[in-house]
Amino acid sequence: MNLKLNDFILKELNFNINDVSIKTKLSGLNNECYKIEYLNTPYFIRICNKSKDMEEKNIIKICAQNNIAPRLLYYSAASGNMVTEWINGHMPNEREFSSIGFIADLTTKLKTLHSLKCCKHFNPFNEIKESLLLCEKNQLQLPTFINILIDKLKTIEYFCLENMDIGLCHNDLNPSNILITGNDLYFIDYEFSAIGDIFYDLATLSWMMNDEGKENLLKFYFHKPTNYHYKKLAYYLYVVKFWNACWSLLKSKDNTSTYDYKKGAEMIFQDLWQNYSLD
Repeated sequence: MNLKLNDFILKELNFNINDVSIKTKLSGLNNECYKIEYLNTPYFIRICNKSKDMEEKNIIKICAQNNIAPRLLYYSAASGNMVTEWINGHMPNEREFSSIGFIADLTTKLKTLHSLKCCKHFNPFNEIKESLLLCEKNQLQLPTFINILIDKLKTIEYFCLENMDIGLCHNDLNPSNILITGNDLYFIDYEFSAIGDIFYDLATLSWMMNDEGKENLLKFYFHKPTNYHYKKLAYYLYVVKFWNACWSLLKSKDNTSTYDYKKGAEMIFQDLWQNYSLD
């Protein structure tokens, strides 16, 4: 058994190790995640690589109270380790992700999430600026056209900061952080959740949708979307992709997985260069 996991189970949870079985080590980009069984009851465990603030705990609790997140059973602000109930479900596949039924359920949960409050704030424009500085500091090669991309980003930032639509956002709503179970749907992994512009979540979701899915996402969320909604979604999709490209490039510095994060960053930057105008 992993030593960190073993210590957590023994010292923080005070479980009898003889009554614990490890069912699955789950994928996780930033942390170690497991499905375990203790006395024949399944649990989700996250072993964190760095400490967290208590706001993540508060966000998970309020989301669980609103049937958006699995119920939180244990959380350590000192270590960031946590335990939640295990929910049997699956992440949406490519076909489901753009389907009417999924988008209807998704937007219902998303609007509930966006109606909630917390004390933490997220500004993706500042995150991108800080990431670009880190890339330069670590001598990670940015594309030759990066200044053109940054100029576009500045134009988008001016528009978006003048037209804020505020709510509690998940800020990492890729398919792996969505669980479909029976007739319900849950969001998991609230590590980056904070108050911000709701279009960041909408854009993250739209990235994986076909054109019809994007259209339905706005229709189910806003009922009668206007040119403003379409424009802002396109702008925030640029922001989301820019942030992900920076994150991937930084991740490539200490990459221990088989995925080529540097190549992934290059592909996203190229996409932004070739396919995005501000018309």
